[in-house]
Amino acid sequence: RRRLPRRARGGGARAPAPGLRPLERRLEQAEPGDLDLRQRVPLVARALVGFAVDHRDLIQILFSGDAEAVAVEADVLADLARRLSEGRRQAVAEGAMPRELDPDVLAQAVVGMWARVLAWWAQDPDRASTDSLIETLTRIQLSGTHPRRDSEDA
Repeated sequence: RRRLPRRARGGGARAPAPGLRPLERRLEQAEPGDLDLRQRVPLVARALVGFAVDHRDLIQILFSGDAEAVAVEADVLADLARRLSEGRRQAVAEGAMPRELDPDVLAQAVVGMWARVLAWWAQDPDRASTDSLIETLTRIQLSGTHPRRDSEDA
């Protein structure tokens, strides 16, 4: 049974576990400041799904509910939520997104969706293609669960 790296276990403030550094790098590369939200969301989804593809075993451990993984899982999810909340606040401040949704509530909801979907997929990658994961996570984040059909946009 694979275990989390020793640095990822224990109490107190932690540096990212070595296995999670690639996720941080992917997310940083997927969030260039000069892109708008509709351009950034699919890049972030692709980064998360790509990490899950390359590190499926780590995703399974991280979201297993195992006592050793819980603290690291909480740190990872908190960091993802922080990034998302900050991005939402910036988009609202720039007038690119409406103020109706609380950035912190939105961030927790979206991160919960990502975590659950990636954990579900990691258990059996034949459940959905990576393209389907990326497209669905992107559309839900940008348009909700009742997106308009392309023909309705005209």
